[in-house]
Amino acid sequence: MSPSPTPAGASAPPAAVQLWTIRDHYDDLPAALQHLTALGFTQVEAWGFTWATDLAPALRAAGLPAPTGHATLIGGELDTTFAAAKEVGVRTVIEAWTEPERWQHADDVRAMAVELNAAAKAAAAVGLRVGYHNHDHEFSSLLDGRPAFELFVEQLDDDVVLEIDVHMVQVGGLDPLAVLRRHADRVIAVHLFGEPALSVTAARDAAAVRAVVPHAVPIVELHESQTDVFGVLATASALLAGTAAPTSITPAALLDGRS
Repeated sequence: MSPSPTPAGASAPPAAVQLWTIRDHYDDLPAALQHLTALGFTQVEAWGFTWATDLAPALRAAGLPAPTGHATLIGGELDTTFAAAKEVGVRTVIEAWTEPERWQHADDVRAMAVELNAAAKAAAAVGLRVGYHNHDHEFSSLLDGRPAFELFVEQLDDDVVLEIDVHMVQVGGLDPLAVLRRHADRVIAVHLFGEPALSVTAARDAAAVRAVVPHAVPIVELHESQTDVFGVLATASALLAGTAAPTSITPAALLDGRS
């Protein structure tokens, strides 16, 4: 059901940018996407593809595939979402957000898993798959003494994959590397950086994250809009490409784009 670890000697998947990061530049998508290619990025994770009608042609013009994309699956309009995903070229549609209130009771958590499993079956019927992207509340909410996220994953069918946001795991109070190890067979992508001033594991130990899940696509996402977003992305690109040592890039440098 899940991707196997990268074989010895195989190249790691290239880094991507979650397009939420450049949402303030959606008024000129062609220029923004061309800027990403100039920084060395060769793929992105789609955002807004259910309503941004100019996204698909802009991606094609920039030569940027979007193998994954964020959308609403739990309680969402699946037919519309999956049709839009296919138009953009998204192969894995990932649930982007669920309300924190739904993670306070076991029955609610199980109900969300049932909905996502149903979405996975609908996706498979049209040649797609689905996944789940975490925030912090899935981990900070404890049910029977353990994170609600663990109960949720236990209820998921095998064909539902995971995208782990390492910064949000930290905010939720857990060690991201431990979470990645526990669910490595399901993880197809990881979100790195988040709020760089807080995300020590992501900012200084991206190599360690990649070592745990070498098959997973490393995706740069900045949760808050940056004054110089492309400067920050340039620094992140250099870090993930191995042209800048992780220990030489401080959280403050990531915030303002310096290396």
